[in-house]
Amino acid sequence: MTTISLDRKALHSLLDADPDFALDLKKNVLAEVGRRFFEKDAKRVIAAAEPELFAQALKGVQNDHELMEQIKKALSTSIVTKDTNYYNRLKLTDEVMKLINDQVIMMKNRAIQSALDAVTMDIAGRIQEAVTKSLEVVSIDERIQKRVDRLTEEYIKSRAEELFKARMADIKAMMG
Repeated sequence: MTTISLDRKALHSLLDADPDFALDLKKNVLAEVGRRFFEKDAKRVIAAAEPELFAQALKGVQNDHELMEQIKKALSTSIVTKDTNYYNRLKLTDEVMKLINDQVIMMKNRAIQSALDAVTMDIAGRIQEAVTKSLEVVSIDERIQKRVDRLTEEYIKSRAEELFKARMADIKAMMG
């Protein structure tokens, strides 16, 4: 969502610079307020009245036998056709078959896409795992090298200090 924040001074200078902008702004603000009011309140009113209106309309249709027959006839001709060879055998119309086939194709495509997504995620996970593992090997080698360097430095310092103290003790012994 985009938010524009204008202080009073900036809005005033913007409106003074372009009067058509002020008219468009007012028109758009009123349209948005009206749209939101309609969506919120009209949906609530329709939702509250819908079950009662639907029940009354259904009773009216059920009581009109001619209308019921026309509805049944329209539904049966748009969904199924009778095969001329067999009286009781029904076939789906070409339109309904096309709708079913389209849905089957769409579901196949979704299944294929889902499988591809799963395989892609698996491959990406394996690649990430391999990269992480190779980086861990590098970091282990680096850690070993740093530790060896630190231990070597500590040993050299301690050995140098021992030799220095021994040499100083020899010098004191000679002097003293």
